Amino acid sequence: MGPSGAGKTTLLNILAGYLTRGAKGEIAVNGVCACASQSTGRGGARYIRQHDDLRAHLTVYEAMSLAAALKLADFTSQERKEKTLCRDLSGGQRRRLAVALELLSDPSLMFLDEPTTGLDSSASASLISLLNNLARGGRTLVATIHQPSALLFEKIDSVYALADGRTLYNGPREYLIPALSSAGLRYNDRTEIQTTPDELETAEEQHKTHVQTFWTPAADGVGNEAGSVLGNYVYLYGSMLLVVYTGKMSVTLSSGSVLGNYVYLYGSMLLVVYTGKMSMTLSFPMEMDILRGEYFNRWYNLGPYIFSILAVELPFQVISCVSYVVLSYWLTDNPLEPTRATLFLATVVATSMCAQAWGYFIGSTTPT
Repeated sequence: MGPSGAGKTTLLNILAGYLTRGAKGEIAVNGVCACASQSTGRGGARYIRQHDDLRAHLTVYEAMSLAAALKLADFTSQERKEKTLCRDLSGGQRRRLAVALELLSDPSLMFLDEPTTGLDSSASASLISLLNNLARGGRTLVATIHQPSALLFEKIDSVYALADGRTLYNGPREYLIPALSSAGLRYNDRTEIQTTPDELETAEEQHKTHVQTFWTPAADGVGNEAGSVLGNYVYLYGSMLLVVYTGKMSVTLSSGSVLGNYVYLYGSMLLVVYTGKMSMTLSFPMEMDILRGEYFNRWYNLGPYIFSILAVELPFQVISCVSYVVLSYWLTDNPLEPTRATLFLATVVATSMCAQAWGYFIGSTTPT
């Protein structure tokens, strides 16, 4: 434990083997020198980071089932299914789910980076009670914590206190305060009560009056414009359809249409490249944090992960390319020759896949 910037997360990253660049020394577990990141299989170490990188669109049941399917060979389905999406969980529920996902591997050693950050007192007490029960069951839990309450502090067995990257104390929890007191550090137990000045109350009343005065005419103006918005939308939409139909390029096989063919081909490739690249460039960085955590905790290897992503993305890429080619081919009046259309479609699909690979590369190597 220690204040912000003391080095708690950095120390835990090194102990767990998550970050080793620039670090020197040895890690001993039960007297045996072995890096936590090198332990394999069930019973090894697992690291639960401060930010719960859960797949937001999975339910609790689906998240647990996915983890169990990847970690447990003898996993069988449960009859009762939780339908709550991970994105709808509270902070305490997300932390408990993150712990549960790693407990499926039955680890003997667990690292947790500030598990109570962002939780209220009730959720923190519930989570610490869960961790305390796990520790009493024979597991070793190493956690960083910023400023625990007295109730939470009583459930800690051993404390390693840091400040500016240096050790303040290392030993049993009950000896921490006497040790700091002997070093001349004192705790100021006075309670500060801050009252609200009259000026702030007056300013709040003036603000409410100003907002009410502004809102009344603004709301009336919005109501008067509501009827014209729908009419403008219908008119503009119809105009766009008319422009699309009357503005066909009429690309043919004549010599005068060479430039039109070039513009169509160049524009198509440009559209496909940027569409395929940008979708992956924007979406894959959000997947990277989840990938790092799951891969570090040995849920799967990178090979199956990459192939599964390609298997999911390929149908969408093909459907998008086919839709574009069918519409654009008709709008440009290209000759309806099977060989010509098939080769053009294959070129568009291949270009889209190359652009997608480019997007994966940019998304995985560019810091977010």
